[in-house]
Amino acid sequence: MADGLERVASAVGIQEREGPGMRLRVSAMGAIALSLVVLVGLGACSEVSCGGGDYPIYSSVDDLYRAATLVVWAQIPGPPESRRVKTGPGPTMEYKVYRAQVGKVFKGTPGAATVEIKQLACREGSGPGLAVGTTYVLFLETYADVPASLLNPIQAEYTVDSSGQLVSASGNALTLTMADLERLSRGS
Repeated sequence: MADGLERVASAVGIQEREGPGMRLRVSAMGAIALSLVVLVGLGACSEVSCGGGDYPIYSSVDDLYRAATLVVWAQIPGPPESRRVKTGPGPTMEYKVYRAQVGKVFKGTPGAATVEIKQLACREGSGPGLAVGTTYVLFLETYADVPASLLNPIQAEYTVDSSGQLVSASGNALTLTMADLERLSRGS
C-alpha cells in the first residue's frame, strides 16, 4: 500500500523530504489528492446519473398502504424499456420502465388498464427488477408526468404465487395476505 501511495504522490507532484513525520504527511496528502481526482472524475462522467435511492422503511403493511397512492394486482407482460427521465432539479436518470397490466386496484386510480413503473437502471439501490410474466401486488407512488415508482424496492412488491398467496421479496420482513389487502381497501 505504501508503494501505491508513493506512486500517487509522485504522480501528483508531491516529493518526499527527509525528516520525522514527512513520509506520513506525504502519504496523507497523496491520498487526499487521489480522492479529489476520483470525485471530480465521477462528477464529470455523464449527464445521466444512476444514483441510488433513499427509500423509507415501513414498519407495517398498514403504513405501506397509507403511503401508497396506488396499490394494484398486476402482471408484467414484457421486458422493460430503457428511458432517461428527469424527475426533479437533479440530473437525468436512466430507468427501466415496465408496463404492468392491472388486474385489480386496491387503492387509487391507475387511469388505464396498464400502469408504467420505473426502477433505476443500475442495480444498486433499485431492487432486483420486476420479472416478465410474473404477477405482483405493487405499492406505488404515482406522478403526473413520469411513470410510477415502487415506494421501496424491497417492501413494495409482493409476488403472487401459483396458489394466489402473496410472497414477500427477499429481505422484506413484512408479510401481506389477501385478507390484509381486503381489510385495507375497505378502510377498516
